[in-house]
Amino acid sequence: MSRSRRLAVDDNNTWLIRAEYLADPLAGPDGTVDHGDVDYIVFASDGSGDEAFTVKPGLYGDFSSVFQTFVVWGKGLVSFGAPTADQIAFMAAATDATDLGKFPGAFIHAGYSDPAANDLYVAIKDPDIVAGADAYTIIEFGSTTITIYRDRVTFSNGAGVVDLGTGVRLTPQDAENGAVRLSHLLSVNGTAGDNVIDATAAPQTIHGLGGNDTIRGGAGASDLYGDAGNDRITGGIAQDRLYGGEGIDTITGSYGDVIYGGGGNDRLSAARGVTVDGGSGVDRLHLDFTGFGLVIDVALPDGTSGTLAAIGTSYTAIEQIDITGGNNNDRLLGNSADNVINGGAGADAIDGGAGNDILDAGIGGPAPEPIVETTSRDSATAIAIDTAFSAVAGASPQAVLAYTEQSFAADPAYYSFDVLAGGDLLIESDNGQPLSAGYSLTLFDADGNQVATNDPGFGLSVADLAAGRYVVLVENQSDSGFVKTGHVRVNLSTATPQVRRNDLTGGSGDDTYLVHAASDRITEKAGQGFDAVIADITWTLSDNVEKLTLKAGAGAINGVGNALANTIVGNEAGNILNGGSGSDTLIGGGGNDFLRGDTGADRMAGGAGDDGYRVDNVLDVVIEKPGEGSDKVTTNVTFTLADNVEILVMAGLDPLSGTGNALANQLFGNAAANLLDGRAGADLMLGGGGGDTYRVDNAGDMVYETVTVASSVDAGGLDTVLSSVTYSLEPNGRQFVENLTLTGTAAIDATGNSLANLLRGNGANNVLSGNGGADTLMGYGGDDRLLGGPGRDTLTGGSGNDVLNPGSGIDTLSGGAGADWFVFNDTAILDGKTKSAADSIADFSHAEKDRIDLRAVDANALVSGDQAFAYRGTAAFTHHAGELRIEASAAGTFLAGDQNGDGSADFYIRLTPGITLIAADFLL
Repeated sequence: MSRSRRLAVDDNNTWLIRAEYLADPLAGPDGTVDHGDVDYIVFASDGSGDEAFTVKPGLYGDFSSVFQTFVVWGKGLVSFGAPTADQIAFMAAATDATDLGKFPGAFIHAGYSDPAANDLYVAIKDPDIVAGADAYTIIEFGSTTITIYRDRVTFSNGAGVVDLGTGVRLTPQDAENGAVRLSHLLSVNGTAGDNVIDATAAPQTIHGLGGNDTIRGGAGASDLYGDAGNDRITGGIAQDRLYGGEGIDTITGSYGDVIYGGGGNDRLSAARGVTVDGGSGVDRLHLDFTGFGLVIDVALPDGTSGTLAAIGTSYTAIEQIDITGGNNNDRLLGNSADNVINGGAGADAIDGGAGNDILDAGIGGPAPEPIVETTSRDSATAIAIDTAFSAVAGASPQAVLAYTEQSFAADPAYYSFDVLAGGDLLIESDNGQPLSAGYSLTLFDADGNQVATNDPGFGLSVADLAAGRYVVLVENQSDSGFVKTGHVRVNLSTATPQVRRNDLTGGSGDDTYLVHAASDRITEKAGQGFDAVIADITWTLSDNVEKLTLKAGAGAINGVGNALANTIVGNEAGNILNGGSGSDTLIGGGGNDFLRGDTGADRMAGGAGDDGYRVDNVLDVVIEKPGEGSDKVTTNVTFTLADNVEILVMAGLDPLSGTGNALANQLFGNAAANLLDGRAGADLMLGGGGGDTYRVDNAGDMVYETVTVASSVDAGGLDTVLSSVTYSLEPNGRQFVENLTLTGTAAIDATGNSLANLLRGNGANNVLSGNGGADTLMGYGGDDRLLGGPGRDTLTGGSGNDVLNPGSGIDTLSGGAGADWFVFNDTAILDGKTKSAADSIADFSHAEKDRIDLRAVDANALVSGDQAFAYRGTAAFTHHAGELRIEASAAGTFLAGDQNGDGSADFYIRLTPGITLIAADFLL
């Protein structure tokens, strides 16, 4: 049940303490009132009435600084006479266990801590209250100091402003219950909890005490103390004193404030006219000029203490300083500590100095008015002329160069005025070259009258030093009537618009730059630490900067490295990362990125997305994780795909080797003779021009070769497949691959296509099928079977007991070592009707038990069925069909066969010259 508690205190010599309890019914005691020197117990008569009880010292004895206890029961009103030097220290629920079961347990503590000061301290607690229940409500109070022992104090709706005495009142935030503002209170103390305290228009002293407090100043000049805990303290519009105390505090001051960090590693923020004492710990000061329209000129001295006269701010015991510029063209110079400098708006000049700095160019801005900085009699520099000239005649703003005739007379040396632009180049042609004509320098007197225009008689001359920079030399002016104030006007007859930029100089240390415009310029010297750029635009690293990170959310922007070993990191979009020379590390992040390491041994990781890589060094490393898209490497060097990369494209004109991985890769060669090895997986390999070699280890590997569209013939050179599995050159595009070699030790087979193939076996038992074309089949080791097919084939068995089957065409058979069979069929002998068209057996051997197998040839064409031949040696035919004989002539030694009985040979097989065959040499 939700309960509301009300406490009312007025200034009328009587304290009225009222407690309402919504728990009902309440059974009250017998109404007995006990009292003594120590205890006063007061009950309502029935626990439900609204009786009033008045407790006065005269009636019950003087309180005399002893602890008095009062218990309120039910609905009741208890009043106490106002004591002078007495204390009311405790008012609480009954201690009897039975009574406690009936009483809700609201505690009200009140008492004087210092009777002379008439201070009142009130603490309100309700141990039975639960989340969502109403808290206590303070209606009225009377004192000059209030300490509230609760994290939050609320007002009843519509309470308004309640007067508590002269100049003392309590003001609610609004008509609804909410955060409390305490106004016209001289002193406010928090509790050990996490308090939120807002000061008011009157000067106040506020203590947060324990807890992580939030204290905000108001319109009065106040003293704000965080005390213990990690506090957040913000000064108001007056000149406040802000004390952090112990803990890691965050303190923000404004003009005229004094900041004391105290103990802990504090975060302090200030701008102009602030005094800061960091105290103990490692404290960081942020000089924040965000929104300032003035030009900010800050040069931080080294050390933990310093005075910045230009902004009226001083500090002591500060270990680190950050700067954020304003809206104008600022000059922000760091020191040897680790600074964070953000230029803000405007075209800023930023120099981090020594230390590991983070430099942010800011967002740039419009052209500023000229700034005069000419107090030195040695030289004067107009540092903020920033004018973009159009392509027509024009003039820059005047830069005032103040001097006196005495200074010129006293020192005959010339004076140089560097006409710069707050870090921008003032005058520059469209191609960056110096302007050699079309400008003038004019000197005016104090009244604005022209004194000289490039007039050597007045000592005014122009020196064209370098692209975009001009120096005025004013020499030996001793005429007492000479001008006291001069102006320099730069007139251009033609010029192109000048892009404004920020100049960032890091100095020694590991610096970080944040850039936002292509015109920003970063200057780093060699050996000044490991420096980094964070860019939200396409960016190229300047010399001596090592790292580039493309900012998240900046979209599809690109990054380019330099000659160092760079680290370039993309964002979640599709980026192009180019490392330049040096051994770079490129990290793509999300999106479809393209990473090019360029020269050097680079390390590239595209991350998520379908990434592309350009590899230029055999030592380049490509990294992809599983499930990060379909990735492609383009290389002009021999390269092996890393795990999880799918595609390899060989570029350039040099012969290269490209190797896949365990995936189903796609390998593409260039115009030269390439070696393509898909490795595991069903790979697609296309060699392109040149005589390419393919390694096949999967029956699903697909090999394609380039063909000419007009002739549909091979345009890619003499190509070879090296296969460790049974493979055919016949299907789908493979018809343009010429050679196939079987590798390994397995008994696998090779099949050619319509081209003149070279098929090689391995050491096992292979079947080599030439198909069409003038093929060469070489069995090598093992008991091989060689099938010639159409065309003029050459079949070589090699070692082993091989079977050689010539097809149609004039074939040459060589069994090699072993008992080889030369097997003919009707198709094979049809082409051998003449001796010149006969197939040849080049190495028939009785000793090795070679055989000529004619069982598939019909010996008698006049009789149906398949009849066997009869061998007659060298004897003549007898006009019987199915006879074989040996014929020796000048044309060679031939085996002749008569299939129709006409006494003439119907086919010939060429044999080794001079060989003699016996019947056992045949299978008939």
